[in-house]
Amino acid sequence: MSWWTRLFKRRPDEQRVTLSLAVGRSAPPSRQVKDPFEELYALGRAIEPPYDPESLAELAELNEVHAAALDAVAADAVGRGWTFVPRVSDPDEQARADVELFLEHINPAYTFSELLYQAVWELRAIGWSAWEVVRADDGSIGAIYPLPAHTLRLTRDPNVFIQYRGGNFRYFKQFGAPFELDGRTGQVVDRTDDPASEVILFSRYHGRTRYGVPSWVACIPSIVEYNAIRDYSVAFFDSSGAVGRIVHLSAPASVNLQSYVDQIEVALQEAVGKHRKTLVIGMPDTVQFRVEKIGPDVQEASFLKRREDLMKAILMAHQVPPYRVALAVTNTFGGSTAREMMRAYRWGVIEPLQTVLEDRLNKTLFGPFGLDLVSRGWYWRLEDLDIQETELDLAIARTAVDRMMITPNEARALLGFRPVDHPALDQFYFQGKPVAQGETPVPGAAVSGEAERSEAPLVARNGHGGTWTAKRWTRS
Repeated sequence: MSWWTRLFKRRPDEQRVTLSLAVGRSAPPSRQVKDPFEELYALGRAIEPPYDPESLAELAELNEVHAAALDAVAADAVGRGWTFVPRVSDPDEQARADVELFLEHINPAYTFSELLYQAVWELRAIGWSAWEVVRADDGSIGAIYPLPAHTLRLTRDPNVFIQYRGGNFRYFKQFGAPFELDGRTGQVVDRTDDPASEVILFSRYHGRTRYGVPSWVACIPSIVEYNAIRDYSVAFFDSSGAVGRIVHLSAPASVNLQSYVDQIEVALQEAVGKHRKTLVIGMPDTVQFRVEKIGPDVQEASFLKRREDLMKAILMAHQVPPYRVALAVTNTFGGSTAREMMRAYRWGVIEPLQTVLEDRLNKTLFGPFGLDLVSRGWYWRLEDLDIQETELDLAIARTAVDRMMITPNEARALLGFRPVDHPALDQFYFQGKPVAQGETPVPGAAVSGEAERSEAPLVARNGHGGTWTAKRWTRS
């Protein structure tokens, strides 16, 4: 029975076969420390996730295409910034200012934007992510810390979580849960000197488990095969392609063959890493030499096309266009499909992910049990990923600078960049030439890129012995 068949059967002892192959844990028995949660699973104190979260996180370190896709989605979802938008006609401006100030100091080591990136990256890589919310003595939110998803487990009580790290277990409660929980024992108490922190959980819904399951798990076999091709290529160059052959030596009994065997072994060892090196070994006529292949003669680029197909399969599982991971793709006629792909990527991947994150935080962190900003007339929103709008703004800014309408620093402000303290960026330009104050710009004094393109010949030669350009006709 193949390993992918065993995966689909979902046997408890075999469901991680493919994932184990992907992270390099194959036939020999593992000598690593056993999962500390196994005893809690058996006792019913924790729920086992369908996939090992630590192995899922490890895959991002073993496959460059998978890692690039995860980073691209996280950066596009939360990397454009965030804002507060009014939900009523007269929102509380002071409340918004207070929350913005608090978010600047919400964590001693990470910014709020970095916390958002962690939440989205782990949500995509593992299927769920979490924040630890620590309350101050007065019950208000004091700080937020990232809670590594691979260390957290659900319990049968949906309001209680358990973490294992550094040899210790720690309990947490759901954000806003109306009871006191002891952080060491997980027991509901009236009062404790070690209260449990609260958890904001971001999860991707899946019908057969309360844990989230990442959308890309269907491409784990493709990642396994991709990594196998890469490992083969490394092994090929490391051995100079000499693996897969047997050297036969035969001679009369009076000849000492061992000395010739030693010479060949030394020569082969010295040739390791020296691609296609020719070995020259002297032997007497009494020694017969024969080489026998024991496998197919596979070259180093034999899997190049297959590797490209697997790369596309991994990106398809992530729903990430190849342009976002620096892979240029053209259509049948040689044109680019970047704009269509980016539009589908925005509306099919980024917008739904942003909506989930916004709704979750408006209900928890900015809701009545958190910073209570929603009731004061504000919604928290992530900035949209709008490629077309960015391209339009860039074209407008470039034309406006070239036509002396705005300065380069004003163009930077239009594009959302900070101004640069440089005299050349606060000066006006006309067709690429700086224009001093009081000076009259002269058309054609300098030729911009747009003007150069307009001068390109439209028809090389007409029927009357002349040449047409964009502006004039000259006789040859």
